[in-house]
Amino acid sequence: MRRESSRVVLLTGRTGSGKTRRIADLFRSRGGETPGRGALVLLPDRGAARELRLQLLHQSTIDGFFDSGITTFEDFAASLLGVGREETAAPEEESLLLLALAPEWPGPLAARASSPRFRGAFLRWASELRALGLGGEEIRALAGALPGPEGRLGLLAEAADRLRRAEEERGLLFREDLPRRAARAIENGSLRFSPPDVLLVDGFHHLTPVRLDLLAAIARRTPEVFLTLPAADPRDPWAGRMIERTHSALMETLAPIEEEIPGGDDPPPPVFLGGADRREEIERIAREILRLAREEEKKPGDALLLFRDVAPYRSVVEDVFDHYRIPFRGRFQTGAASTPPGRSLLDCVRLAREGATRASVDSWLKNRMFDVDPDLADRAVAGWRATPEPRDEEALLVEVAAFDRGFATERVEPLVRFAREMREARGGEAIRALREAWLEWIDPSLRESAFPVRDRPLVGASVVRLVDLLDRLERSFGREARFREAPAAEILERAREEIARARVSYAAGNGAGVRVDDFRHGQNLRAPVVFVAGLEASLCPRPYDPGAFWNEGDRERLNASGQHRVPDRAFHADEERFLFRRACERGTELLYLTAPGFQPGGKACAESLFRQEMRSEWAERAREDLGGTERFASERAIVAARDLFPFLASRADPAERDLKGIALAAALLARSGNEPPDPPRSFLEPVSMSAVRPFRAWLRRRAEWSVTELEDFQACPFRYLAKHVFRLRETEESAEYALPVVSEGEAIHRALEAAVPNDCDVKEILPRCFEEARGAFPERIGHRLAEEELRENLIALLDEDAAFRREHGWMPDAFEFRFGRAEKRPVEIAGGLRIRGRIDRLDRSLGGRVLVVDYKRSGRGGRAELERGLREERNLALPLYVLAAAERTGMRPAGAFLLSVREGRRVGFYDLSLAGEGIVPDPKKARASAALEEEDFAERLRRAAAVAREAAESVRKGSFPVEPADEKVCDSLGCPYGDLCRVVLAAREEEGGEEE
Repeated sequence: MRRESSRVVLLTGRTGSGKTRRIADLFRSRGGETPGRGALVLLPDRGAARELRLQLLHQSTIDGFFDSGITTFEDFAASLLGVGREETAAPEEESLLLLALAPEWPGPLAARASSPRFRGAFLRWASELRALGLGGEEIRALAGALPGPEGRLGLLAEAADRLRRAEEERGLLFREDLPRRAARAIENGSLRFSPPDVLLVDGFHHLTPVRLDLLAAIARRTPEVFLTLPAADPRDPWAGRMIERTHSALMETLAPIEEEIPGGDDPPPPVFLGGADRREEIERIAREILRLAREEEKKPGDALLLFRDVAPYRSVVEDVFDHYRIPFRGRFQTGAASTPPGRSLLDCVRLAREGATRASVDSWLKNRMFDVDPDLADRAVAGWRATPEPRDEEALLVEVAAFDRGFATERVEPLVRFAREMREARGGEAIRALREAWLEWIDPSLRESAFPVRDRPLVGASVVRLVDLLDRLERSFGREARFREAPAAEILERAREEIARARVSYAAGNGAGVRVDDFRHGQNLRAPVVFVAGLEASLCPRPYDPGAFWNEGDRERLNASGQHRVPDRAFHADEERFLFRRACERGTELLYLTAPGFQPGGKACAESLFRQEMRSEWAERAREDLGGTERFASERAIVAARDLFPFLASRADPAERDLKGIALAAALLARSGNEPPDPPRSFLEPVSMSAVRPFRAWLRRRAEWSVTELEDFQACPFRYLAKHVFRLRETEESAEYALPVVSEGEAIHRALEAAVPNDCDVKEILPRCFEEARGAFPERIGHRLAEEELRENLIALLDEDAAFRREHGWMPDAFEFRFGRAEKRPVEIAGGLRIRGRIDRLDRSLGGRVLVVDYKRSGRGGRAELERGLREERNLALPLYVLAAAERTGMRPAGAFLLSVREGRRVGFYDLSLAGEGIVPDPKKARASAALEEEDFAERLRRAAAVAREAAESVRKGSFPVEPADEKVCDSLGCPYGDLCRVVLAAREEEGGEEE
């Protein structure tokens, strides 16, 4: 029980009110700087602990202080339990244990354990269970309360329970589990614990159950406890829910006395910066930092750069800040396999698995595996490349020796010997031999960076991480009976999987420079100038993934039961808003919100919803600078062909195009070169891109053609050019009265995919599908109207679809059927044209026929326009889907249908000769749309393949004719590029033009 004299105080206040300063003052006043005195500060992570130590060190009058007094829950629990950092299990150890236990799993799960993706998903689930403090009995009880389909959750709970018992038998410890172990040891008296005189807890907006258990165990034995919690902001009800949940948990567990700290700064009006791409975005931030230093005497150390996800920006930040010579410091993470030491280790694994070949030796020499004379290596490689591949390793040695005997003896013979020895290795012995060979042969410039150094932190950190990884793999393979005598081929394949998954965390930069961090770790940092960057929809808010094992429904039912509180979609949305608001409130003087216009591949970036809300909130007080960089302020700045794409990207927003910009863009689309382009003599001149270097580079990447883009070219080559080559943004529908097209389409697909195979009631499914598709997007009044309209149409469509399938004997066989090289389902048509795409649904008949079903929202003209498109063969996608389905399934095609969602009707074409078999409608008895005879059916597929081939060849030639040359036709298609369309401009020119 808590001491009678104990006092628990909950300090609340707005951001900037000084809660962390109060904690620091309490630490100093209660003897935190004196070793042996009991002041303990618990913080969310090691980064926050390090920052507070540095802050106190600068203010301290002595050389140092008791560092162990400022730590995290996990590190403090480890110190209480006597657990060293190297004693906690790494993810790869748990993954291999999971694989070793697979034969003991319930039948349906055993086969899936060999998949690294499945193991990764399962281990994420197990980690969440540990953070929630759920043990084996509780897991089984949970499974009974939440039965999954066919007992799925029960089987998974049994597997998780076996994993937990195996971990305990082997003495494996996990960081997220340590607070729970320490709390139990304190409560049952098995741990000798000297409580601190004062406990200080700062920086938490959410406490997991295991952290809360340890906090309660310490607080019951500590005279004074001070905790901080941000005050709920009435302007932000979403974040308020997050704070309220944490506040309720603290009040129930500790019953603290509340003390409000007054004050706190309102965030300044934000400045909205934009760039054509991510590099341009960071360049604008760098130039703004230099301007502030020059004009307002701000130091780089006054600036804080925060991201929701810093990983996509890591290399860009390092390159740009290095280019502008701006000091910075930050914590980054990357894949170990992407670093030079990681690539060399994977080469070593590949050689050990496949043996020495000319290609493997070539790869080693080119991947910094040896400290070897580059000219010598180049001569040997160039020499043997011109000869036939040797059949075995002995022939390889003879071949290399023929070019250079010394090179073969010193460099190639050790590789061949290593490959031979690895064939006889078993279990952990194979990993030990791999580590020794790798460390012996690795380039000394990499090997000597065994610890992080100032100029090469990433290399040093990756070497340390990989050595630790190999040590852990060796222990794991030696410990498990299943792997002790396993051949090297199996051991190395598992090692390759774990190396590919391993991540490297490292610190870059040093000194008093710009601090770079993410929202979560940077929420306790203060700075006069804050840049909240990377505010694109794909990164902020971070996408919600409920996981493969606890789906959203299970989480909601569990929380509704009141037994546990697990993070669900609502929790995720609240936390994302809270973190964003905290990031924006870090700045006391200047706040910048930045975002790119385009992703690295050229696809337009949607702006983060949070950034949109801030713009609405600040309205006229905010300042916007959303154009491209100064380099592309005018057409005279375009001095090289590579500048063409960023220039168009900076002017791609349809709402900001004026007539002068339209004419200029039309000229750029017509011709470009190394000089500013001249306007075309006529807007109807064909566009030729064959001589433009960026276009040729873009073309070289076109190994496959998506069905959608081929259909776009057939509809209008200019539209294809604007959409797929220049990646110009489409005009977006107003979000006030309807969901974005992509979100609405996602809701429709989810509803149909759930309802069709299970005969579910769409009235129950559709609201949830709309909620998931909308995500964090705020609900508008028009969304409910759109949902009500769609519900009735979907009911009619599902009734029609079910009746059609019952009458003609079709059953759904696959949903979201993707094909293409990336899906390992390549499709070639028309003499080698490779295509890719996604078929909404494939139906199968008992006779082995396949039917393509494509869901269509229906655009202008509705069902009549869809029928006309099929009749005039303007719809290219359906026949291409039929060809792809026939090739990938091996079944004979019966036809294809569009299900018109807006009208609840079916439109399509099919093989009329099958009407006698009853699997397609008989046009004499029922109205059938675009029914074709068998010969015509096959001919139609051949014509579609020929049109697709001609479209691809036209694009390869860089030829984009102006078709159709009729403004009315363009308008009927609802083209989003009408303000740039040269057909429209030509029509205006004929009417006498318009005044600028």
